[in-house]
Amino acid sequence: MPLSVKALRSVCLALFCVATLAILPASPLRAEEASSGLSACSQGQGLAPSGPYAKLARGVNLPNWEPSHTGLKPDAALLGLLLKEGFTHIRLPVDGEWLMAEYTKPEDTELYLSTLEAEVLRLHGLGFAVTVDMHPAGRFQALHRIAPDAAFTLLIEAWDLIVSRSKSWPQTDIYFELLNEPVPQQDVWWAQAQTLVTHLNQVTPNRYLIVGPAVFQRYEPLLSSQPLKGEGLIYVIHYYDPFIFTHQAMNWDPNTYLSDVGHLPFPADAEDPLIVEMVKKFRVKGNEEAAADIEKTYANRWDAARILSDLTPVGDWSRTHQVPVIINEFGVLNFDVDMWARHDWLQAVRRAAEQNCLGWAHWDFSDGFALIDNATTLPDPFVLDALVGKP
Repeated sequence: MPLSVKALRSVCLALFCVATLAILPASPLRAEEASSGLSACSQGQGLAPSGPYAKLARGVNLPNWEPSHTGLKPDAALLGLLLKEGFTHIRLPVDGEWLMAEYTKPEDTELYLSTLEAEVLRLHGLGFAVTVDMHPAGRFQALHRIAPDAAFTLLIEAWDLIVSRSKSWPQTDIYFELLNEPVPQQDVWWAQAQTLVTHLNQVTPNRYLIVGPAVFQRYEPLLSSQPLKGEGLIYVIHYYDPFIFTHQAMNWDPNTYLSDVGHLPFPADAEDPLIVEMVKKFRVKGNEEAAADIEKTYANRWDAARILSDLTPVGDWSRTHQVPVIINEFGVLNFDVDMWARHDWLQAVRRAAEQNCLGWAHWDFSDGFALIDNATTLPDPFVLDALVGKP
């Protein structure tokens, strides 16, 4: 009797790890793989395998859980595979505008909250740590940029709704992330973040809180800041450098030349033949700005050592202040990319993070930066190898 689609997919999931080994040729980086995860990190070094935040060590972002999303949503079998491969944390981006009366009708807010609660408890029940990540879209961001105080009032409103709904949720391994990529200047946001930490510590005591800096959550503003005052604080950054490489072939911004960039190498510098050819292409088109930007980006070599040099000060900041830090977004668009270059960049970031006792969460699940191949509904073997590959 022929197998049903569901049964066939179950067989595929069971055999996936074996198949991955057959698909992937030996990578020159793979043979050097050190012990996995944060095994060399001890208490007092941010994240540690035996610490209270241990499940934040390896994660993935899941932006497609929302009620309106009609595409791939992971079932228990796929999530079980990710757990087996070592992923222990899922970050759930929450569009905060759905929780703000300024933008959403009460009945729609209730549906959104109910779906969020069900997803948080489902994922937590399967064994994942879950981050509820306040991740509002354009209208809130525009308001936060031009009227920070007014936007902050809406942010408090959204968090109070989640806190009210979460009173019966487990305290362990469910985290609240204050705001994704705040748009005001760092000094403005850091003052707001302190107010929000104090508020949440009062209304939901014993809940661990995650906070990142402004300016696209880059590492530089964090390094120039002091930790906030409060209980249960964890810090986060995002890492997408060099942006030309990680966002090559991006198609959602008509004002960027990146839609015409693809198959960039990594490692690479300005003398790499593919970079020289890309610069030449834009000069022929008369786009001197793009050509100059690429030359400037690659004037100094981009390789694993440079990524490590970027992230080592973050590890130092974590150790100096005795606070955990995670990189909860990093990834490379797969629209027009060399698979091995993408693999090697992801692996370099993951290794640099773990070497500095930083946790990580890949962006994203099944969209443009996908861990999951939508065609097979299984992990992309190159991404999986880069993130959790064993020697």
